[in-house]
Amino acid sequence: MKHSIVKRKKLGEGAFSAVYLAEDEGGREYACKESRELKLLRREAEWLERLKLPLFPEFEDFWIREETGYLLMEYLEGETLEHYLQSTESILLPEVLFICRQLAEGLMLLHEREVPLLYLDLKPENILCCGQGKVRLVDLGLLTEAGVNRARAGSPGYAAPEQFRVGSLLTPGTDVYGFGMTLNRLLCKAQPGSGRKRSEGKAILTALGELVNLCTEEEVSKRIPSMRLVRDILLTLRCEGELHVPRETLAQALLTGRVQAELSVFLP
Repeated sequence: MKHSIVKRKKLGEGAFSAVYLAEDEGGREYACKESRELKLLRREAEWLERLKLPLFPEFEDFWIREETGYLLMEYLEGETLEHYLQSTESILLPEVLFICRQLAEGLMLLHEREVPLLYLDLKPENILCCGQGKVRLVDLGLLTEAGVNRARAGSPGYAAPEQFRVGSLLTPGTDVYGFGMTLNRLLCKAQPGSGRKRSEGKAILTALGELVNLCTEEEVSKRIPSMRLVRDILLTLRCEGELHVPRETLAQALLTGRVQAELSVFLP
């Protein structure tokens, strides 16, 4: 243990752990996750220390005391996306696009490592909104290398079907499914805007609805295979003009990358 800390208040609690706001002797604040599930917490600490990706909080320390594990990490002030969605009547499309583009970019970096890694627990409760539209992912408890599934694990309603089938193959498409379900949750609160941008907003909502369908196909072979393609689709929806997809369904166009999306720029 490198730090001497004092817990200040509980920030959140899950089935196997609790997270506290902690402070060291110099007054610096941290998030401290504690759990008696030592194997899981140690594994999460090891991944957090190794990865150093912008989508995750920074690792600070890990120790075990009296059969309880403690993971000390960067304190990120904000609220979970789930809490935000529950507390607001609606969310504007610029926010939806900005949040989703960050998630797609971050997961793409995770998937495209020399040994692909999968997050496997994408849901609004694990997405922290940190101000200025920026988001981070917390809870790396299910993060693993792509390959054969050896355990049934995931959050019902967000986890891909293959996560509950031992022996099935887990691929980047598994995280694509969780992304699609998370996007669907966002769209339940999304508004198309007003005035001249309303029709353009409706076109984006239609496109995002089709993207949800393509991300959440139960059969992996029919699902969008990569977060890079998801990211590219989201970037396409930021172009200027109006949506035009000749002689193809929007779903087909999204899959083949031939969407002619010329929409007003929503994001700065």
